Amino acid sequence: MNNLAIYTKIKIFTFLFVTLSILIISASATIFTENGDEIDADGLHRLIADDAPEYSTDSIVFFYDPECGSCIPAHEYLESYIEENPDTLVIIHNIDNSQEDWDLFNEFKNTFNREKVFVPVIYIGPVALEGHEDIEAYFNDVYAWYAPKI
Repeated sequence: MNNLAIYTKIKIFTFLFVTLSILIISASATIFTENGDEIDADGLHRLIADDAPEYSTDSIVFFYDPECGSCIPAHEYLESYIEENPDTLVIIHNIDNSQEDWDLFNEFKNTFNREKVFVPVIYIGPVALEGHEDIEAYFNDVYAWYAPKI
């Protein structure tokens, strides 16, 4: 095998590795509220320090796609959380599963005044956590804050 063939194979492998790495990494990690505004962790902690407001939906809804790399750890986290806390009220929707789930995903996006929303995302009353990092980091606190309102 000559040097050009080896160099070409290394270049192709590098390209594939970088491309796959980008696709697997979470597209976003965002916390946003019902008016569409993004907030940081400090803003979230200030929000949940007050009493949870009454909200028009009485459910906590998680959207994911099983083909999404960052959805897998978020889905596993929620499944484990629900197993450890069987009274947890979370409705799980696979947006790749049906048009109805996809339409509901878009309905929540519009209700929260967002142009774009990425999966995984969980809506807990007036707060949405997008991306597996934020779901894993803040779900327990936001759920404990809002769940008594359900």
